[in-house]
Amino acid sequence: MIEYKRVGKKFGKQWVIRDLSLKIEMGEIFFVLGRTGVGKTVLIRMLVGLLKPDEGEVWLEGERVELLNEEQLRAVRRKCGMVFQLPTLFDSMTVFENIGFGMRRLSAISEGELEARVKRLLELVHLDPEIRGYMPSELSFGMQKRVSLARAIALEPKYLLYDEPTTGLDPFTARQINLLILELKDKLKVTSIVVSHDLESMRQIADRVGLLEAGDFVLIASPEEFEKSEQEFVRRFMESG
Repeated sequence: MIEYKRVGKKFGKQWVIRDLSLKIEMGEIFFVLGRTGVGKTVLIRMLVGLLKPDEGEVWLEGERVELLNEEQLRAVRRKCGMVFQLPTLFDSMTVFENIGFGMRRLSAISEGELEARVKRLLELVHLDPEIRGYMPSELSFGMQKRVSLARAIALEPKYLLYDEPTTGLDPFTARQINLLILELKDKLKVTSIVVSHDLESMRQIADRVGLLEAGDFVLIASPEEFEKSEQEFVRRFMESG
């Protein structure tokens, strides 16, 4: 489904990713751990063609992403729902308009169908459909995160890419978001990449975890194997968290 083959990415003369290889299985949640600035977000940006690797190959469903033109990349991006660190909702649009934005632009849908679809999406992320007329400024940060997640799944993507989904949330709300990520995996049968430095989130939702450092993965393992690892850098990372 997703494969990175000896990928390298540099900014100026500084290599952020170097000689990295990874294969992500269908239906799994792969959790990318690492310190701030080690290139975690670069991985998902390369997957959707927002960045091109300087070395190696990035594959999605049998297509080599970095060789695609802009029209082909649009088709790739429709397969991938992205959930950013900040909700990135349109301030001047209601919840309904935010969630329906992509559906209106990219699919032929009647207003009645749109109403029903937005209602279902809000229920799927455990929000009351009555908030559909609210503006983002009227919602809590946690609710904004849920609305942004509803927007990300509106076009029924095969892949969900999460960039620090629990950043800025209190522990209770973070846990609710993690449970929602698990629920969407089961209900929508999506393959997910979660980029984070949050060890507790890793424990709650990861099928496999990769610890990124100095351009490559120090270790790729199940959460249980990761926590038992005796590798020095892994132990130091765990203790710092």
